[in-house]
Amino acid sequence: MSTNNGGILSNGVSGQGFPSQVNGVQAIGVEGDFAVPGNPFSSVMAPNGQFVAGAQGAAVGAFAWVDSTDGVTIDNFGVGLPLGFINRAQQGVFSSYATHASLVVLFGLPVVVMNTGDFYVRNSGLV
Repeated sequence: MSTNNGGILSNGVSGQGFPSQVNGVQAIGVEGDFAVPGNPFSSVMAPNGQFVAGAQGAAVGAFAWVDSTDGVTIDNFGVGLPLGFINRAQQGVFSSYATHASLVVLFGLPVVVMNTGDFYVRNSGLV
């Protein structure tokens, strides 16, 4: 079921990975999408080749903190300022056949962290 949170519509994908409804108007965007195509953006350079998602995975469309013990593990929680933002760039992988869509990068998979750019986010009501 599609919902409207601050003008951003969910993707309307059912638990089976197939659209459960068709909207009359296309969604403005999905969290993590580029909000203004053509505006400059850049990613954070990983110190050891690539960042990887932590044990709980890494949510797309959310801020990211790097684990200070290894410098490459990315989580959606941490201390101090976030390292950057995880954009929606086909970073997720379906863990088994016919599973539903997800905006979480699974544990150990590569993550691209952006440090500049304009992105859609979902506001949960907290500022």
